[in-house]
Order: sequence, then C-alpha cells, then structure tokens
Amino acid sequence: MGSNLEKSMKRMKKQRMLLGLALCAALLLFHSAGLQAQVHIGDTDASAKGGSLLDLTSTTAQRGLLPLNVEINHVNRIPYAFTDSAVITVPNEDLKGLIVYNTNATLAGGDGEGLYVWDGEQWSKIGCIPPEAPTLVKTDVTTINLNATTTITCGNVEGATSYIWTLPDGLSAANWTTTTNSITVTGVTPDTYNINLVTVKAVNDCGDSKPATTGSGDGTIVVLPCTGAPTIASPASAQSYTVNAGVSQPLSATFNANGGSLTYQWQRRTNGDWESHSSGSSGTTALSTAGTTTYYRCIATNECGETESVTFTVAVRSCSGPPTLSMSCANCGTWSSGKIFNANATASNSDWLGWSLGSFATKVSGCGVGSQTCSFTCTQTGYGCWVSICATNACDSSCTNGIYVGQ
Repeated sequence: MGSNLEKSMKRMKKQRMLLGLALCAALLLFHSAGLQAQVHIGDTDASAKGGSLLDLTSTTAQRGLLPLNVEINHVNRIPYAFTDSAVITVPNEDLKGLIVYNTNATLAGGDGEGLYVWDGEQWSKIGCIPPEAPTLVKTDVTTINLNATTTITCGNVEGATSYIWTLPDGLSAANWTTTTNSITVTGVTPDTYNINLVTVKAVNDCGDSKPATTGSGDGTIVVLPCTGAPTIASPASAQSYTVNAGVSQPLSATFNANGGSLTYQWQRRTNGDWESHSSGSSGTTALSTAGTTTYYRCIATNECGETESVTFTVAVRSCSGPPTLSMSCANCGTWSSGKIFNANATASNSDWLGWSLGSFATKVSGCGVGSQTCSFTCTQTGYGCWVSICATNACDSSCTNGIYVGQ
C-alpha cells in the first residue's frame, strides 16, 4: 500500500512539473517580441480550442487555475499589496477584468473572501450581482416651511439592503443612507429644489447600482422662508373702547413674523360680514360714527399662512363732547327781604340737568332735575346766597360758576 501511495505522489509531482513547465513556456511565448498565438497548457499535444487565448487541459488529473491571493484594502482601490501599485492609477480602465482572490473577510463594501474582478472603478465579487438601479417616484410639488420635513421616495429594489442618497445644498437629512426606499428631508435654506437635483443608489453585499439614479420631471420641493404662520405678540385678549362721536380711536396689533415677511390687512364689521378697512405694518385708526358699535381685527400674512388678531370693539357715544351750558338771572341785581329771584339755564347735548342751591338759598319753584328754571329766595339777613346748575351727557358733564345774590 505504501508503494502505491509513493508511486501516486511521484506521478502527481511529475504532472505538476509538466504544468509548471507549460506555464513557463506560455509566459515565454507571451513575452516574445511581436509574437501573437493561442496557448494550450496540458498533458496532451492538443492545440488550444478555437476562440481561446489560453487553454488549460489535462487527461490524467483534474486541476484548477490558482489566482493570486490578495488582501483587498478597499473596494474602490487597487490593493496596496501590489508590487507595482505606485504606477497604478485609480480608478484604472486598463485593469478592467483583473481577477484576484480576496483574503480580507471584512472588506468594507465587499462580500467577504472570494474571487473579485476589477471593473475599472471597484472590485465586484464574481458570482455576486449588485442591485438594479431604483427609480425616483416623487414627481409632485411639495411645499414645506423652513426647517420642516418631507419625504422623497424611490422605487423599491428587490434584494437591496440600503439606499445611498445625495441632496442639493439647502436640503438636509439626518442619515444619507437609509434601510428603506425613502428619505426624510429637512429644508434648511429657503429656495425651490427640482427633483433632478436628487440622486439615489441601491446597495447590497455585492455593491451598488451604478450610475446613481437622478430624479427627473417637474417635481419640486419648495422651502418657504418662514417656520409657520404669524403668531400674535400683542394684545393677547379682546380689546374694548368707548369714544365720543367723531373721535378717532387708534388700534394696534403686533405679530411675530416667524422668519417671513409680514403684510397687514385691517377689517371691520358693524352688522354684516367683515370688510376691508385699511392696511399697514402695525395698525389702523377707526373714525367713529355716533351711536354705533363697530368691530375691528387685523389679518397678518406671511409666506406660510395668515393669522387674525383679537377683536377690537369700539362703541361710539351719541355725543361728541360735554354739554354746552349757560345760566342767567334777570332780577338778581338787588336784594330785598322776601324777594324771589328767577334763574334760567340753557343747555345743548344734555341728558341731565341738576340745580344746586347754596346756604341761605331756599327754593320757591323749579330747581328740580331737568328743569331749566329755578326760583329762590335768600333767607338769612346779612348774608348773600348763590345757585348753580350742572348738565351731563354720555360724554361728560359741565357746571356753571353759579349766580350769587348779595345782601
């Protein structure tokens, strides 16, 4: 048994020597200046099969071609272990089709150990197929507020384990590589971004889809220059005013712009619908009409929306000011015991009249609320007496200086 094993080992050694000599001969043939030929390596005298440049055959033993074992450092680089790496440019179109056996089990972007072929840009594992390119399916127009988010979606690719996205400046994402076929995008710079500025690649253990899919169509993402509609700064609660007829009442509402540019429209309402009244950056002035109650509000608008202020209620009095009042007495010039003095008052825009009699003045007639006349006597010898009148309306009140009768 030992003799048979020894013979078998000698035979195998001989075959290896023959194969080695054949390979050396082939290499010599390849390096011969100007020589072009098909090469057959094996233990027969057969010629290389048609269409082949190098034909390895054996009739006595099954053998394989042993590629160079190389530790690939990066899927996008020719290994530094190559002795002539200094003259290799990366990516290198001239080395397309280069095959090695990678011994780096943790090759980033690769699929562990195995045969890899260089395609001019990266190493791809033989027998491992990168995913198909996805399609961008987002084609509508989306408008978002500043710093708000929206979702961009691509077609789901069977076998893809992740998706790599690129976005234009002004759009951001928490993670540019996603495990699903969509990405959440944040608008950080106000502008309009066309979908053709977005790209995506599908990725699996064998590599990624190349080239990256570029968006197409009229779909856009519009990022507004505001974080939301205006918000009310002041006043925070409804406001009520009561003014005299014909008097203007200043009204003012202040809003936070939230990043946008504000425009203002004041509206008013009496008994019907709201109607436009005035515009301005901070407020309006309401010119009152006697005996009416009018409601006002301000609508502030920015690029993100509009907000209405609190309601301002302006009640207008029927008067424009205090009553106009005067008083006279035709026979108050001379005093005599028991003499009756007659005072008369005139008032306009008055809702109420009231007489006041001083010390030692005694009413004879009139002198009541609403009466325009007052008859009185002075009852204390040696002292004078006086009488005055006041008028009141919804706006104010006024009084006369009074009439004094001396003794």
